Amino acid sequence: MVLNDIRAKAKLILDDEQKARADFLKYKEQISAAKYNADKKDLAQKTKRFNELERLTQSVYEDKVLGKIPEDICLKLLAKYTEEQTALKTEIEELENALSVVSKNEADVDEFIRRLKRYTDVPELTRELCLELIEYITIGASPDDKTGAREIHIYYKLLGKDT
Repeated sequence: MVLNDIRAKAKLILDDEQKARADFLKYKEQISAAKYNADKKDLAQKTKRFNELERLTQSVYEDKVLGKIPEDICLKLLAKYTEEQTALKTEIEELENALSVVSKNEADVDEFIRRLKRYTDVPELTRELCLELIEYITIGASPDDKTGAREIHIYYKLLGKDT
């Protein structure tokens, strides 16, 4: 079954590499689309809050200079805002790195296709082939009736789950 799946993917590449590349990219994007959208929304919110903290910090400092608030309250607010900004800055950097997934998807698909091309006429499943292409395989539980099929998922390196 695994060898047949690899052969089918290799045939897709041989028949029409551009279409296969587009299909693989679409598949990877579907997997990461929900997370990408959530991360994008989260990034916008955190960036907005970060900018808001910049304004609040400036406002607190100006209020202190003008004598509108006591120094101890000013220092407490500044410490609180600075701490939150530092945490937000780290979270924003992590989200920006996560959002670079689109360009990584393209690179992953290109590398998967390059690897798969080496196995277009593979006669048998070998250890080398499995190590290069497959991340892992899951096999579902045995069905109650012995005639039923078990669910098998192949997780390809650089591509993700396939059934």
